[in-house]
Amino acid sequence: ARGEEMLVLESEPGAGSSRVVMMAWERGYMEALAAQLEIDETDEVLEVGYGLGFSASAIANRRPRSHVVLEPAPAVLERAPRDWDVRPVTWQTFCAERRGLFDAVFFDDFPLADGEPQRESRWRTFLSAVAPLLRDGARLTGYLADARALDSLPPGFALDRLD
Repeated sequence: ARGEEMLVLESEPGAGSSRVVMMAWERGYMEALAAQLEIDETDEVLEVGYGLGFSASAIANRRPRSHVVLEPAPAVLERAPRDWDVRPVTWQTFCAERRGLFDAVFFDDFPLADGEPQRESRWRTFLSAVAPLLRDGARLTGYLADARALDSLPPGFALDRLD
């Protein structure tokens, strides 16, 4: 990640979203969320969204066994280190292909325009899609602007609120 900056989406965002993907002030929050995953060298980690790389760097610094980052936006992909496993794919496609099992997941997607109206929160949709890729006891965290999105969780998920 670079210094004081803002990442702006070049294409149109999803309905109701700004073109601003991430801002420098989010660094501390993203790093704190990544720390909550308590990643160690035995973990296989899935991360959705690269942004400015704040959470990705925090996760990589913990040296997990594997760390797969999903980032479909070409302008954002260009920012990622070339030696990292950053894949140019949406989480919807990746989860549908069901490749791999993960111990920890960091979710910070950005709604790209896809023409499909959201019937439920992206969080709930993501949890349902990623569930088959999670090992027993997997941990999941990520950026959440509105906690009401997690009022009703899919089966198999429990919520721990952090102070």
